[in-house]
Amino acid sequence: MTKLITAVEPQRDENGYWTHPDYFVPANGMEFGAPGEFEAWKDANRVTGALQWMENHATTEQIDAYGAGDGDISQWNPTPPQGDGWFIASIHDTEDGPVCYWLQPVENDPDALRNLIEKHHTEALKREFIDAHQACEKAAYAYFCACELGEERSNAGEIYQRIRLATRRGGY
Repeated sequence: MTKLITAVEPQRDENGYWTHPDYFVPANGMEFGAPGEFEAWKDANRVTGALQWMENHATTEQIDAYGAGDGDISQWNPTPPQGDGWFIASIHDTEDGPVCYWLQPVENDPDALRNLIEKHHTEALKREFIDAHQACEKAAYAYFCACELGEERSNAGEIYQRIRLATRRGGY
């Protein structure tokens, strides 16, 4: 099992930036994650997230200091969203300005927990179906091979082909 991300005390640099050491890193050295990759990472870490823009949560003085061109956001102290268990995952700059990304364990959000359970249940049922289908396909092929030439083998071949192609339409 992989290590889940948990709260650690942020150690912001001289300009106020910091990223959790266990925070999401896109696959294959890419700068940005592939579609769905970050959401899958959050699911795997059993967390929900909230993005907070500095421009909406800082004082005028803090925004002006950042806008002066030195990139210093050290005076900005983001406050967590409502609810329990929020912790900072990253305070970083973007093309649209500084942000703070917060994470919260799904156990602290009943809706998120329910959705995660339902998603995993559905995925487990899907895997069970695919496994059963593959076993059925294998058995149908063995039956086809065991049949003597003639009508029974022809029927077995048709059944095998229908079973074999049944999930191919869905891309499995």
